[in-house]
Amino acid sequence: MVLLAAWAAPPVASRDVDNLEAEVIAVTAREQSLHLEFRVINEGDDPIDVSSLFAANRGADRASVSGVRLFPGVRRGGALPLRLPDGTCSCSRGVTEILPRWHLDLEADFPLPPSLPRAVTVVIPHFPPIRRIAIEVPRMAVWGRPR
Repeated sequence: MVLLAAWAAPPVASRDVDNLEAEVIAVTAREQSLHLEFRVINEGDDPIDVSSLFAANRGADRASVSGVRLFPGVRRGGALPLRLPDGTCSCSRGVTEILPRWHLDLEADFPLPPSLPRAVTVVIPHFPPIRRIAIEVPRMAVWGRPR
């Protein structure tokens, strides 16, 4: 028996990098953030250097996914990933290369919007926007509840 994962959206092709695709796995509401999980896929026969493709800037954020944004965001330009106390992105780091016919599973945490929408648009640099991604809200177990 083969189980197939139900991703939040089908893969989209990069606008300017050959053989590169991205797909959103999930956007999950957490206690203090929205957690994005996505996959970037190399469909080609050569490795792809992605060390500067997804970063918000080329300095300290190099080899991270700090340039990924969520809409609706708190700001007009969408929400960028949260920052840790040391100033680093609360996201996947050390992202350098995707081997041929392989993929990278990546993630980032975003601020919770003032009111939680049902869906968001995910914007990954070099890809078209991935729209209407439903936000998963985990169910909490209630123990000791009267019957």
